[in-house]
Amino acid sequence: MGLAVPGLFVAGAGTEIGKTYVTAGLVRALRARERLVRPLKPVASGVPLLSDPDFAQSDTSRLLAAAGTPLTQESVEACSPWRFLAPLGPDLAAAREGRSLDLAELVGWCRDKLEAAPPDC
Repeated sequence: MGLAVPGLFVAGAGTEIGKTYVTAGLVRALRARERLVRPLKPVASGVPLLSDPDFAQSDTSRLLAAAGTPLTQESVEACSPWRFLAPLGPDLAAAREGRSLDLAELVGWCRDKLEAAPPDC
């Protein structure tokens, strides 16, 4: 058995540069090797409501599909708890909705997910 890695962070500057595609590919590759994996995208902008047919094209939907996770309100919340409708930077999208992002809360959420037991995939 290989070395257990508690998390992998995929980052890049800008939008539409392939972060989600790379992440989904890593998720599929890890699952093919029978590894337990839980994709997370804590903050996502430009995300339609789950009831909108366009949700299927969202980053959250693509990541859950790569993990073989059914699209439910619970699975969407578990993957991307901070979702915003406007396709803007997260701080601007949050402000447009009368919401804000708290860095300590976001970091705490990520830390909790990394420390939690792996999912049953």
